[in-house]
Amino acid sequence: MKAETLTPALVIATEDKDKAEIVEMLKKAGAVPPPAVDAATLQSFVGKYKDEAGLEVVITLADGRLSAAPTGQRPAVLMAIDNNNFRPVAFEGIAITFKPDGNSMGMKLKRGTNTTQLKRVEETKQP
Repeated sequence: MKAETLTPALVIATEDKDKAEIVEMLKKAGAVPPPAVDAATLQSFVGKYKDEAGLEVVITLADGRLSAAPTGQRPAVLMAIDNNNFRPVAFEGIAITFKPDGNSMGMKLKRGTNTTQLKRVEETKQP
């Protein structure tokens, strides 16, 4: 198996201290930990993103890990591919790329062959 296939399993297994034996088996089979992304970079991606059709995705950061929650769906924990590219740990076929867009942050959401561009929206504070 390829490292790209084994790495998500490694991420999940390392969350449970009782899975040390499985972690070692995955590493021997070729799994490599995802790259570490510094906290300031991760924090810069946090926010609500929207596309022109109204799709919203909320990116949150907890315990040093990003999660993505499309409107009406449960959050999916993301793992880093590199400093700007992420994918859900639990399933394949979705890629998220964060990129600065002028003074704002943009996000490209790729699902299969479909790519959607989203822009971060500022939350309006209620008095």
